[in-house]
Amino acid sequence: MALNNLFSFPKSFHVLLFIKNVDGCYALKISKRLNITYCHIFSIIKSFERLNLINKKKVGRRYVLSLTKKGLEIASLFEELKKKLVV
Repeated sequence: MALNNLFSFPKSFHVLLFIKNVDGCYALKISKRLNITYCHIFSIIKSFERLNLINKKKVGRRYVLSLTKKGLEIASLFEELKKKLVV
């Protein structure tokens, strides 16, 4: 999936920003906090992995998510855009 297609869906924005702003982030936590189905979160995470936007680290039974340098840059741009739109 191309980057422009992925972010034509607003939930992807929210997931990326959630991963940026919450430490110890994992799929079920994102699903519950953002009220998005786990299946949809899993799909978004897989897309982020293909685009090299996130890292997954296995901690116990969970995969903790963090942003790559590229993911952090994109999330920061989204935050700036969000601030400018909500003036």
